[in-house]
Amino acid sequence: MSRETIIENCKKYLGKPYVWGGESMEEGGYDCSGYAYNVLRDSGFKVNRLTANDYRKLGKQIDKSKRQPGDLLFFGKNGRATHIAFYAGDGGM
Repeated sequence: MSRETIIENCKKYLGKPYVWGGESMEEGGYDCSGYAYNVLRDSGFKVNRLTANDYRKLGKQIDKSKRQPGDLLFFGKNGRATHIAFYAGDGGM
């Protein structure tokens, strides 16, 4: 389970449709947490299907300067994550 594997698995889903609550093409596409769920599973992690806010609770917060490709990024306000993405490196996600 390397960071490179996570990034490669992220790329498999580029261009797939966004569907609220979606986690498969059978459902018509993926939302951000469905995407994270599939990328993590494809990368060998055993995770449950969670929301962005639930994924946020599983890890620990790090300083932005310490981000590495494959790290999860969370967006939201008032201490609640409403969006999740993967850090791709060089400031990208």
